[in-house]
Amino acid sequence: AALLLPPDSQLVGSNVFSVAESCLLAWASAHYTQQFGPKAKRLLNFDADFSDGLALFSLLAGHWPAYSAKRASLHTGAVLAPADCHDNAELVIRLMRDLGLPYELSATDICEPDPQEMMVLLLYLFQALPQFLPRTTVEFRCKLGETQVKELELSNPARKAIAYTARLEGHADFSTDATTVRIDARGTVRFPLKCAPTTSVPQEARLVLASKRDGGGAHAATLVFLLRSQ
Repeated sequence: AALLLPPDSQLVGSNVFSVAESCLLAWASAHYTQQFGPKAKRLLNFDADFSDGLALFSLLAGHWPAYSAKRASLHTGAVLAPADCHDNAELVIRLMRDLGLPYELSATDICEPDPQEMMVLLLYLFQALPQFLPRTTVEFRCKLGETQVKELELSNPARKAIAYTARLEGHADFSTDATTVRIDARGTVRFPLKCAPTTSVPQEARLVLASKRDGGGAHAATLVFLLRSQ
């Protein structure tokens, strides 16, 4: 579902926050509502409203849909005990680590937030999370018992080589023999992907290419591609 953002008039009318700060709160509120529905509160500050970890979880799940299944393990409610907030915060930190987000953060930073530090965290997530949205979809059309192989073309416009680690997350019908890929400066490579359907129901997985330092090579944004069987 599309994010429901407030009109511009609400973003520029605050006597407390700048337009940029209001945009961050509106962005987080939209993801919060998307994950938790009408019961989700509108986020009005950078401290108390983020101290239960739920809004931060919503941002992660909004950009990595598989995390939505973890909502059941969260503590929710109008008022949460400190221990419940701590549990939620620990989950947020684990999910950020699983995504490979290199941000130093403790449960206390979330549960007892400093408004300025929380705003910096939100700005970081605003810039970093969009890279986890799929750049394109690779469609596989094959029958049960058959294996289809496709090659994903990857290019590097930079003046230095780029190296990635590769992993698949999702249904086991999809696979790849490659765990790393290196693209020379201004070069192109083809990355192999396989689909061997075990069910007639369409399935999905995500290919995640995470940049790694490789002998002075360039650092690049994470690349995500959606794989889908028909």
